[in-house]
Amino acid sequence: MGERRPIGNVLVGTDFTRHARDAVVRAAWLPIAPGSNVTLLHALPARMRDDLDERLRATAAALLGVALDAAWSAAGRASLRDVGFLTAVARGPAEEELGRRARLDGAELLVIGRGERRGARERLLGSTAERIVRVEEPCVLVVGADPRGRYLRPLLAVDLADVARRAAEWALRLCDPGVRELPVLHAWDAPHLPLLRLTEAEASRYVADEESVATARLGAWLARHRDLDARLERVLRRGDPRDAILDEAERRAADLIVIGARRRSGIGGLLVGRVAESVVRHASCDVLVVR
Repeated sequence: MGERRPIGNVLVGTDFTRHARDAVVRAAWLPIAPGSNVTLLHALPARMRDDLDERLRATAAALLGVALDAAWSAAGRASLRDVGFLTAVARGPAEEELGRRARLDGAELLVIGRGERRGARERLLGSTAERIVRVEEPCVLVVGADPRGRYLRPLLAVDLADVARRAAEWALRLCDPGVRELPVLHAWDAPHLPLLRLTEAEASRYVADEESVATARLGAWLARHRDLDARLERVLRRGDPRDAILDEAERRAADLIVIGARRRSGIGGLLVGRVAESVVRHASCDVLVVR
């Protein structure tokens, strides 16, 4: 069975809201390797009038101190030892500064709160959390629930692309060591059915064929990855993967959804995809987006 590696350096983005506080506390419950650091970062505006800038920096420093105290307190409750907690201030858009700092620190994981959507502009462009999810590195954990302990009920959603193996490994790395079963969800559908104008018997046969293909593909994927440190449970759901993932997570009372984000060449570099972004936006539990 594959060994679960603890997590190295972690970067937590904070804007001092309730959701950001949840992200800070969640970081303390993660299985972080001794000798690693957890850095709490707040991004200030790139430009501000000098007299206001000084006040803002002072306020941010004070609030980072409060966040740091919360992190140490949570680390004590989680029995997290030999891990350093640091604070940092950056200037510029949060998504850019978090990505830059993650590369500088060699952070394996970026943790952020889901936050609230605040009107027409964010409905169009996506919330700050959604923009941060699109940064190319590292993996991003979006915290949407009040942390009460280690993850115990993960759900892995796969489209069987190359990133699925890495997503499975990350799902197990984040969970409590006692978690020995990992549900693996693959959503399938018969997408062209409305256009084919089939008889009832032909439609039934077409749907059955599509289900058989999906079953075989998922079965083959599970067989290739039996070396993972958990028993993999096959979960097939028909329908839109966005709905399938959210419904299955709700049914299982999952505390963590893990989903992969594909890379592509050309402009943008990273294709998070409508499925991952929709899950991040609507899930009632935490969501890990794996690169």
